[in-house]
Amino acid sequence: KFPYAGPQPIEAQQETIAGKAVVVVGAH
Repeated sequence: KFPYAGPQPIEAQQETIAGKAVVVVGAH
């Protein structure tokens, strides 16, 4: 799910979720 290994910072998780949300909205 993440392009890097190791513990995932909360900031990185939020950015990934936000990025996916933008892609989903853009698809619609």
